[in-house]
Amino acid sequence: MKKMIKHSLFVLGCFVSFSGFTQNVKLEEVSWHGAGCYKIEMTMGTVYFEKDNGVSGFKSFIDPDGNDWIASYMEPGPNGDFRGFPNSIGNFGHAGRDSGSTTKIVDGKTEGEVVILESSNDKFTFQYWFFSDRVAIKVLKSEGEYCFLLECVAGGSADAEDYFVTSDGLQHIPTEEGEFDDFTPEWFYLGDPKSDYVLFLAKSPNDEAPNENHRQIRPNGQHNMDLYSFGRTGKEHKYKVYGMSGNEHICIIGFENKSRTHNEIIAKMEAFLEQPFKSGVKGRSLWGSHVLDHDEAWYASDEARKIADNVIQYQSSQGGWPKSTDLARPPLTPADIPPEGGGRANSLDNDATTVPMEFLARMISVTREPKYIESFNRGIDYLLKAQYPNGGWPQFWPLRGDKYYSRITYNDEAMIRVMNLLTMISTGEGYYAFVSERYQKLAAEAVDKGLECILKTQVKQNGRLTVWCAQHDENTLEPAWARAYEPPSLSGSESVGITRYLMSIEDPSPEIIHAINSAVAWFQKTGIEGKRLEGKLNPDGRTERFLTDDPDAPPLWARFYELETNRPLYLDRDSRFRYDFAEISYERRSGYGYHGYWPAKLIDEEYQEWLERFHSSQILEAEDGIFKGSVKSSDPGFTGKGSVDTENKKGAYIEIETKRSKPGKYMLGIRYSHGKFEIRPGQVHVNGVVVRENLNLMSTGSWLEWKTTSIPVELKKGKNVIRLTGTWVNGLPNVDHFKLTPVN
Repeated sequence: MKKMIKHSLFVLGCFVSFSGFTQNVKLEEVSWHGAGCYKIEMTMGTVYFEKDNGVSGFKSFIDPDGNDWIASYMEPGPNGDFRGFPNSIGNFGHAGRDSGSTTKIVDGKTEGEVVILESSNDKFTFQYWFFSDRVAIKVLKSEGEYCFLLECVAGGSADAEDYFVTSDGLQHIPTEEGEFDDFTPEWFYLGDPKSDYVLFLAKSPNDEAPNENHRQIRPNGQHNMDLYSFGRTGKEHKYKVYGMSGNEHICIIGFENKSRTHNEIIAKMEAFLEQPFKSGVKGRSLWGSHVLDHDEAWYASDEARKIADNVIQYQSSQGGWPKSTDLARPPLTPADIPPEGGGRANSLDNDATTVPMEFLARMISVTREPKYIESFNRGIDYLLKAQYPNGGWPQFWPLRGDKYYSRITYNDEAMIRVMNLLTMISTGEGYYAFVSERYQKLAAEAVDKGLECILKTQVKQNGRLTVWCAQHDENTLEPAWARAYEPPSLSGSESVGITRYLMSIEDPSPEIIHAINSAVAWFQKTGIEGKRLEGKLNPDGRTERFLTDDPDAPPLWARFYELETNRPLYLDRDSRFRYDFAEISYERRSGYGYHGYWPAKLIDEEYQEWLERFHSSQILEAEDGIFKGSVKSSDPGFTGKGSVDTENKKGAYIEIETKRSKPGKYMLGIRYSHGKFEIRPGQVHVNGVVVRENLNLMSTGSWLEWKTTSIPVELKKGKNVIRLTGTWVNGLPNVDHFKLTPVN
């Protein structure tokens, strides 16, 4: 009997208790239904491992809902006596059966990210590695052949509807005769329609050893259990064990939430088989932005065509693609394709829609396959329809009525990826030479509207442009809430991608140039000094992040800054504004990125190259240089964080650095304030060479007035060091910034 499996939507973190977020494994000695056992508690379930009187093996395997899928203690005796795992041979590993085994705790460790038991008799030694998300069996010693055999009752009771699922995504009801002599690949999972969980069982390497799957019906007609094995035949060959020997075979077993799709369960098992004895293993995804990194020959290969054929199967009727889905795997069940109108379908988040289109463009450039062109054009139509009249794009389209999903979404570069893609389409160059003139024109119009939206959403503070929020209201364009811990704020992360896009424009308008300069100035002003972001991997597999004092640490940026004050802002799931990262819960500090070095390369390299490319000026704040003195913020009119008041003595200096992608001539402007009436001369060095012996820095009339004095300088390719040194007894005036303007 065969039928397709139907799954509900994937729920992230289905095994995680949100109250404690623990993923530790804990072992204790207990008596369980009259037998001495080790009780091993894991996030995904609990094992009772029988250990006394020469017995070893799983006596019970209990899912998070409390259902025992082995239940070897059931009465009357025969109904439970046969059940257990791994039941290898000669009763080794069989609950309730004496095989002369002894079991010990490896290294005496009873709690942590992994706990290891080792069972031995005169012929075999197996280790059982208990992780939060599975159990892995390692064979250390073997004499002769053996098997891995699971005798079980899916969901906690023997029901006619109990099923198992093979790699093709088909659901099977076990029969008395058994349906498969061999599983290829050697894994499957089983379940009960009444249970929220499935149990997976997998082995490596693949081999020619027999596999068993059958339903045991007692002479009185009672359904006693279902049996699944690697390395044992069914009853037609009298349950003979053969084909597996030596120490290379590995077996994994564990529970998974039934809301996972078939392909997600496959990815999990493949990852566990690749790294069976490592904690924190994630599902093995075949899809990602790496599909864009191959050479032309690969896109002509059968492998690439198979992936492309899978990708177009996931495209929705509206023309979009789902997020967080392994598009490289063929959809084998209806649930492998996220349903339209909910879940992950029709999204621009997490590289959805844009990366599939970029991949198809590469395929089309090599194959000219009509079905790929048709799919790509449907993707363009989708992007054009999803754009708001004001030029922005939501996270999901068609809209779902949820404010968060409807916001103009810069978060995770959703809108910027669309803008980059449509910009490339509008040129009709490179991979996009196949795009029709009609679509090129429509893409160019969409880009113009999107650019207008970007410029309108750049946030002003006291009339000055700053950066952007991660999401903006689709009607008012104001910064808006997203999730409970993502407030209206200035983004130290998403704003970098927006700025990079603006810098990529070949012929920037004065408005675009102003937007870029303003954004970079804001980044330069808001870097967190003297703090280093540290991380510690905890036994639960989560990396806890915290800030430590370090005067030599490079500038660090916050994910969120308060709109009015530029103060780093931290929110937990309670949406309460906090200004101290240490006040955030462990769950969020280990599960969300509140800090990063996102603007560093933009400021240090990319912005400098952009300035030179467009002959635009660069402002270097004096307070970012090297000096002895203080930063004054009491006198208004300064840029950056304030002006530098050096020591009042001869030889006081300010030294700054700038990087150039090529040598050139510049005007160096020095902006300063000097409220006294004497002249304070300075000497200017560039890369250790005096370029101006006496630069007369005249009085500005008051400390509230500012003046700029400029001199020509020549800079070399790479790093340049500029130093302004006071040559009079009272040193330098208060210096605001240095301005470099290319000379044509």
